[in-house]
Amino acid sequence: MSAVTPLPRRSPTVTVAAAVERFLCQPDLGVRTVTAYTAALDRFAGDVGADRALADVTAEEVEAHLAAAYGQRSAAYFNRNRAAISGLFTFAVRKRWVTHNPVEEVSRRRQRPTLDRAITFEELQAAWSAPDVPLRERCLWVLLYETAARASEILALNVPDLDLAERSGRITAKGGGEAEVFWATTSARLLDRYLAGREQGPVFLGERRPRQAQPARDLSPDGYARLSYRRAEELLQHHTGWTLHQLRHSALTHLAEAGVDVTLLKAKSRHASLRSLETYVHPTREVVRQLTATHDRVRRDR
Repeated sequence: MSAVTPLPRRSPTVTVAAAVERFLCQPDLGVRTVTAYTAALDRFAGDVGADRALADVTAEEVEAHLAAAYGQRSAAYFNRNRAAISGLFTFAVRKRWVTHNPVEEVSRRRQRPTLDRAITFEELQAAWSAPDVPLRERCLWVLLYETAARASEILALNVPDLDLAERSGRITAKGGGEAEVFWATTSARLLDRYLAGREQGPVFLGERRPRQAQPARDLSPDGYARLSYRRAEELLQHHTGWTLHQLRHSALTHLAEAGVDVTLLKAKSRHASLRSLETYVHPTREVVRQLTATHDRVRRDR
């Protein structure tokens, strides 16, 4: 009797949507990472087809999606979203849902250092004082500037995380640890108006109730979901053309220009090292111009 050769085990067919859900449920992913990856992967699933088999998605489709969705954005933003999709496929390879990672065939974009991304305070003030800007957006923009926090950290805040009397909030920082951020008078006034006595749910709420089930932490008592990073940035760009990250960058640049000690800047920004802080504290061209004029020896000698 001849031996029977077993057939190779076939990997289960897993849809794009199912793979995204399983990937985002990994316990070792931090809250900040899940928030950022959810926006990127939901958009990816919508473009390539949520109900398709993940194994059928090609490198050409990934490249086309990235070009259409992020081709006009910065190289850093493009690369962050590419990394989210690559993480999904790396996870899928490990689970044997796919045989390879097609994102590896899509090149990262070269990132060039940009030394002058800060927005002047006058421009910022004009933006958040504009009559056509809704209260929620004004409150978010000012809070991001005055705390110099990452946008994902502020968007993850819930009302019980705030100490309105002390003008401070407890955030989940980069890396998963807890940290405290502080704001000033303008944020305090806007928060008081925006919250209007609300005591539960996310600080910043979206416009609609979600169609799919959401974690209780991400819902207000009346069923509205947390404002997403993607939507918050879309609205900022619609009104100003800026990115959420520029608000943090501008805050740190302005503090540096005001002569704040670099160790205090590091405490405010919560960077791991002074070297990583350097890119945020390049003075603007106007400040350099004024510095040169102030120390013009010919003018001083007249």
